[in-house]
Amino acid sequence: VLIPQLLVLVPLKRLEPYTILLVGNNPMVLSSLHDKVRKYRHRSLKTTFLFDLSKLTTYIKKLHPAAIFIDDSLNMREVRRTIFRLHNHKNTAHIPVTLIKSSNFTNYPNLEADDYLLRDNLNPASMYQSVVNGRRFRKTRIYLKKMYRKHIGYLASAREWFMGYFML
Repeated sequence: VLIPQLLVLVPLKRLEPYTILLVGNNPMVLSSLHDKVRKYRHRSLKTTFLFDLSKLTTYIKKLHPAAIFIDDSLNMREVRRTIFRLHNHKNTAHIPVTLIKSSNFTNYPNLEADDYLLRDNLNPASMYQSVVNGRRFRKTRIYLKKMYRKHIGYLASAREWFMGYFML
């Protein structure tokens, strides 16, 4: 006689909303984004504004955001430098950075942002999806970087063997 196993239901812990940091220099755009996020029915995003990239590190220490959204109307040299510093510092490497683009005609391949969203099509659902995907991609990139550094000696010896084997 087979006895069916009891199904144990574990109550789900209520998910806390993600805190996101909106960085830009246009208050009208940022306030319209805030209104859209506030009207979102799931209320899974908390927003904080920042109008200057120089204060970003202090706000990150204070707020511990899940993601940072940067408007492309800022100076691109400062944005590139800020993203580079965020991705290479051990306390902020896990935070995904999304660039909010004003048009699809400009391309920023050297910024190394984790995601790009168009300002015209921006809605809270796409922002939430960007946060979730960005967190997953940042964790994957950190893991790959760590494994690459760990196994770089092995890769160099394998390359030498491979080149020696086929160069006979």
